[in-house]
Amino acid sequence: MNIVKDHLVGRTRDGEKFFITVEIRENNRESVSVDHNPITGYRELSITGTLISKYGSIINDRGWISCGQIIDDLRRVTLPANGITRAGIDRIVTIWQEWHLNGMESHCAHQDKAIAWDKVPSCPVTGYRAGSAWLSRELPDSIERELVALLSPKLVAA
Repeated sequence: MNIVKDHLVGRTRDGEKFFITVEIRENNRESVSVDHNPITGYRELSITGTLISKYGSIINDRGWISCGQIIDDLRRVTLPANGITRAGIDRIVTIWQEWHLNGMESHCAHQDKAIAWDKVPSCPVTGYRAGSAWLSRELPDSIERELVALLSPKLVAA
């Protein structure tokens, strides 16, 4: 389910345009949660950005500067698009960092994510070695609702 596709978030000081695509996919594969419980199926959040020159177009790839995991470029937006605030952009950045590809977690719930996967000690509960498997973290419904509210404020208010 697309929450938004190629949605204008705002412009940088230089007039570059930042677009965002937010998607939640149903993933039916068997996995293990970050709490070490077996699960079948989960919702996975994917967020990507596209930065385009002030004269470029999202439609035909002309003027594209960068795309993909470009969180730093989103931070450079100084003129938010209609209905989006600077605080909203900051919250999108936080959600992006915390929840993007929540089905591909390298650390379990008992390991410090601030420590690189190859340096973190094994899990004290199960002995799991960070990075030895992709673990899944359930995406809360509240994150989906918040993204809809941040990126589509007129739809929520109606």
